[in-house]
Amino acid sequence: MLQSWTPTLHRIEDIDAPRRVVRFHSTHSRTVDFWERNFRYYLSNVFEALDEPGEWYLNRHTGMLSVIQLTPRGLDRGPVRLSFAVMLHADTPAPMNVEFRGAGGTGETGPSLRFQADGRLLASGKEVLQAPPGTWTHVEIAFHLDADAPRTYTLTLQHDQTTTQHVLPFRHATFDEVRWLGFYASDDVDGIFYLDEMKLSLEE
Repeated sequence: MLQSWTPTLHRIEDIDAPRRVVRFHSTHSRTVDFWERNFRYYLSNVFEALDEPGEWYLNRHTGMLSVIQLTPRGLDRGPVRLSFAVMLHADTPAPMNVEFRGAGGTGETGPSLRFQADGRLLASGKEVLQAPPGTWTHVEIAFHLDADAPRTYTLTLQHDQTTTQHVLPFRHATFDEVRWLGFYASDDVDGIFYLDEMKLSLEE
């Protein structure tokens, strides 16, 4: 909330839709209307409010990250390059998955990574790296979408000052467009993973 000269962050405790009342859970000592009655505000991490390219929502219960694509064109042709840094928590690692999916959902998956709790990284089902929890790995996934393009992607990994590169097949050969990109935890366990330096590029 933009109150007077300073913004404050308030977590929503519950919403009474019929009465149009929002109740907050906050550690701030002042009430939300301490400075003024009709203050300006904005919402963050609300799935229903996603309406602009680049906005994202993280479901903290399922670990699912939803992102509105950053391009007006459909992702069915041209180069695609995704890079990010990832680390599983040293004491309570949560297995984490990264997937590109097409119109067929889970039955039409392209590049697919799984970071196991024991530090193993599986790419399209193949073990390609051992990165102990508590250490960072920089990941780059690159592929080309076109009718004549190979159904493969290039995976570049940087870990412990060593760089490796792999050319791997899409999980499903029918994958030919990006309809969904997800970073998610599929296991029902208590754990933590960290993401940083995320970048999606559609240029060579």
